[in-house]
Amino acid sequence: MRKSDKINTTIFLILWTSLIVILFLHISGKVDFKFLHFSQATGNLVMVEEGYKGYNLLGLRENMYAVPQGAPFVHPKRTKKMKKWGIFHAYSLQESRRMVDAGTEDIEPKLVPIEQHFLGFNIYSLNGKIYAVPDQGEPAQYVEREMGTTLEEAKEKITQYWKSRQ
Repeated sequence: MRKSDKINTTIFLILWTSLIVILFLHISGKVDFKFLHFSQATGNLVMVEEGYKGYNLLGLRENMYAVPQGAPFVHPKRTKKMKKWGIFHAYSLQESRRMVDAGTEDIEPKLVPIEQHFLGFNIYSLNGKIYAVPDQGEPAQYVEREMGTTLEEAKEKITQYWKSRQ
């Protein structure tokens, strides 16, 4: 064996052993290596409507995504990739339909988040009115419901609805 082959083999074995040691220490919890943390999508991906003008309308947590049929679903944090594939991000079924109808994510008016997860609803503002959208897992999830013109009025209606279900 040539001297350069011995050096290359030694370097390879040192790197391989280092990798195994790093992985062992990280998995065992003895050392936390930040570069081994990977983004994980959480929540259940729900098919809300299939085939709306060539798009599948999907729900993930409090968000809606309009994904062109045949395009892969891209992790929501990869916004450039989502734009490349023509995937639109919305907060309700109606808003995602408006985006598909317009052919762009940049529509006016848009829902503006005010409060998340209030008694099973997410609260949004649109054109001076307050809307509530049920959280994932609730009946009629992702559907906008007008709740009034103030946040307090909306919270009161949601509280009444919540109490009626108890």
